[in-house]
Amino acid sequence: MSITAKTKLKQWKYCVEKNDFQHKDEKGTQMIKTIIFDFDDTLYTGAVWTDWCDYMKDIFQAMGGKREEYAQMMEKHGFDSKNAKKKDLAEVAKVEDLSLEKFREFLDKNIYKHSTEDVKVIDNEFLKALSKVYHLYILTMSPQNYLHFYMKKYGIDESSFKGLYSVDLLEKDDTKLPEMKLIMQKENCKASEILMVGDSFTNDIQPAQELGFSVLHFDGNYNHLYDYFTKHHILNCERFKK
Repeated sequence: MSITAKTKLKQWKYCVEKNDFQHKDEKGTQMIKTIIFDFDDTLYTGAVWTDWCDYMKDIFQAMGGKREEYAQMMEKHGFDSKNAKKKDLAEVAKVEDLSLEKFREFLDKNIYKHSTEDVKVIDNEFLKALSKVYHLYILTMSPQNYLHFYMKKYGIDESSFKGLYSVDLLEKDDTKLPEMKLIMQKENCKASEILMVGDSFTNDIQPAQELGFSVLHFDGNYNHLYDYFTKHHILNCERFKK
C-alpha cells in the first residue's frame, strides 16, 4: 500500500473513531437528518484523471496564459503543476493578469472528459433507500454541467437528492463552508444532525468538522462506507455489500 493510501486509510479510521456514536438518541429518535456527499472520488471512483494536467493547460491558455508557461506559473505560486486543481488555478488567476471571466466561460462550455470508463459507482439502490429516510445533497468542487453529465453517464439518479451544489471557485471564500452553512440553514437543523461524506480531508472533512458535522472520510472502498452506515444505525446496508 502506498504512503498516500496508508495516510488516507489512517485519516478514515480516525474520523470513524472520532465520530463513533449511534445516530440515535436515548429514546431511539434518529439524530442524523441530512447527509451531504461529495461527488468525484466519492459517489464514483476510478483512475479518471490521467489527462488532467492537459485540461488545466487548456484552461490556462483560454485565460490568456501561454501553454508552455503553465508549469512555471503554478510553481511560482507554490502549486505542483502536475497535480494542481481548478481551485489552485483560480487563486493564481486572481493575482496574475489572467481573465477570470474566461475561466468561468471555459468551465461553462467544456466538460473534462474522464480518461477511462473503468469506474466503480456507489449502489444507486443504496441512495434511493437512504433518500426515503434522510435528505441527501451533493456538494462538489466541480461545475454543474460536469456534475449533471457524469451523474447521467454513471447512472446516479438525481431524484435521490434534494439539492446539487457546486462551489464557485471565483468567490472570495472558495471552500465548501458557505454551501455547508446554506444547506444547514435550508434544512433548519443542527450541525450534529448532518453527516458529510467525502474523500478529501481538506475540501470535505476539515470544513465539516469546523462546523460540527459528523464526518465519514471515504477511503475508496464502498464496503467500508456501507459498514459505517450499518454500524451507526443510519441504514442497514448488508444487502449492498459485494
